[in-house]
Amino acid sequence: PVNHGYKVVLAAKQMGFKLAVIHQLDLFAPKPYEAALDAFDIDIAVDSWVDLEQLHAIVERELAGHRIVGTYAGAEITLKFDVSLRHKAGLPATPVEVIDFCLNKFKVRNHLYQQGLTGLRCLSKQQILELDHWPFDRPMYFKPCHGGGSIKVFRCESFEDLQQAVASWDDKDDVHVSILREYLELENEYLLEEAAEGELISVESFVYGGDVQVLGISSRTVLKRDISVEMGATFPYRQQFENAVLEKVKQLHQALGIVHGPTHTEIMVSDDGAVELIEMNLRFAGADVLEICCRAYESNIAESLVRLGCGQNPRLPASSANKVATLQYILAPNTVKRFDSIRFPEQADFYRAQKPLGTDLMSTDNQLDHVGCFIMAGDDYDSLMQAADKVRHGIRINDAIIGDDINNIVIQR
Repeated sequence: PVNHGYKVVLAAKQMGFKLAVIHQLDLFAPKPYEAALDAFDIDIAVDSWVDLEQLHAIVERELAGHRIVGTYAGAEITLKFDVSLRHKAGLPATPVEVIDFCLNKFKVRNHLYQQGLTGLRCLSKQQILELDHWPFDRPMYFKPCHGGGSIKVFRCESFEDLQQAVASWDDKDDVHVSILREYLELENEYLLEEAAEGELISVESFVYGGDVQVLGISSRTVLKRDISVEMGATFPYRQQFENAVLEKVKQLHQALGIVHGPTHTEIMVSDDGAVELIEMNLRFAGADVLEICCRAYESNIAESLVRLGCGQNPRLPASSANKVATLQYILAPNTVKRFDSIRFPEQADFYRAQKPLGTDLMSTDNQLDHVGCFIMAGDDYDSLMQAADKVRHGIRINDAIIGDDINNIVIQR
C-alpha cells in the first residue's frame, strides 16, 4: 500500500476486518496515515510479483486458518496476483486474462482501434525499430507497454526525438522504484501512438456486476514545460461534454470486458467535443485523489472501496458533491539535490511530504519525483484554482520559496 491505500487500510480496520498486508517495498506511511502501520495483523513480505504460483504458496502458508473476504490493490504490478487471489477466494473479479490484456497499452489501443472506439493509431516496438524517417503529420507519444507515472514517456515530434527515446529505453537507472522497474521490464516492450490534443480529464468509477458506477470527473493540473507530467487533480469537475465522456467510458469498459473493481479512465476531450481514451487504469486514482473525493462529498469514500473489495455493492453517495477539492503536487527545483524540508502556507487544508526528509533526489522531472502535496477545498472551481496557485507559489523547500521555478509553473485546467 502507498498513498491513498493507507486510507483504505484505516477504513477496513474501522469496519472490523483483520488485515494482512502483502508488500515488496518497505512499509512507509507518511502523515496523516502513520496509524495505518499499526492496523496490520499479518505482515507478508515478498521478493517479486511476477511468479503467481510462488505468491499463492506464500499466502496460503501465511494465512493458513484464515478466510479471505476481501482484497485491495493499487499498483499495476500487483493486479494480476490480486485478481487471481480473488478467484481462488470466490470473490467477484474481472477475469485474469482480461486484466493481463488491459495492462498492455499496445494491445488495448489496437483492440479499441479495431472496434472503432479510438482514432489513435499506434506502432509496436518492432515497427518503430524499422523506421528510418519521420512519417507522421502530428506529434506522437513514446510509451512503455507496461508503465506508470509518466516514466519513459516522451513526446516526439521528429525522427531525432524518437531516436533519443529509443536510446533511453535500455537505461533504467532513472527508474528508482523497484516495482516500477520490474513492471516496465515485464515484456520490455514499448509503443508509439498518435498524440491526442485537448483537455485531459479522468473519470473515477466503481464497476460492480458489470455496471459502471461513476463517482465523478477529475480535471488536471499539468506541468507547463512538459504536459505529460501531472501536477494535480480537482474533483468534481463539470466538463461541458460530460454526457459524451461518460457514454464513451461505459463503452470502453464493455469493450475491454471489465466487470469488477475501481477504474481510473484518463480521457482527452477536444475543443469540438471529440472524446479519446488516453489510458484505462484498473485501479483507483493514485496519490491522494481519494482524499479530495472524500472532502468533496463530505463522506468516507474509502468505505466504498472496502465494500467493493469485499465483493459488495460499493453504495456510492446518492447526492452530488457539496464541495470542490483540489490536490496539488510539488516538484523540487532542479538545483535541489537533497530534500531536507518542505513548508506549506497555512491556507492549505491538508499537506504532507511525499518523500522522507533527507532523501537524495536522483531526478526532479517526473511524477515519481513529487516531494510533497497539499489539498484545499472550496465552494466553486475558479476561486479554488486561484487560491491553490497562491499556496503553490508560497511553498518553501529547504527554506527557499519555490515561486516561479520552472518545476512549479503549472497549467490549471
